Amino acid sequence: MGNRSGPPRKDDPPLADVLIDYSVHPEFERQSPLDANAKGVDDFLLNLAVRRGVLAHVRVLIDNGANINCQGDMGFTALHDAVSARHELIADYLLTHGANPLIRNEFGDTPLEMAIKGGQVQMAKLIRRHLRR
Repeated sequence: MGNRSGPPRKDDPPLADVLIDYSVHPEFERQSPLDANAKGVDDFLLNLAVRRGVLAHVRVLIDNGANINCQGDMGFTALHDAVSARHELIADYLLTHGANPLIRNEFGDTPLEMAIKGGQVQMAKLIRRHLRR
């Protein structure tokens, strides 16, 4: 389960609105997402929100119990997706709320290794800082 990050922010949408927003995503063509841990064809809602780069959706999903370390398509966690999409702010949020930077995807890469291979110096530094905590 995700770690609660305190009371909802007044500018964050309610969970129901986030679920409705993603119900039209191709991942959910067979069924609508019903909760923060909903899994589509290949990915979880949290993976999709991270790839879209919508921090408010990421917060809402985690606040409502999304598994922050769930592995979607190709074994990517939300943190793998944040690195892949170069979303440093979201990566920092995920790490602060319990994302495990040592989980390997189906290619054997951790998020840190992905950042290094992708030449993302600041992302690699961010992950290393969280590893030292």
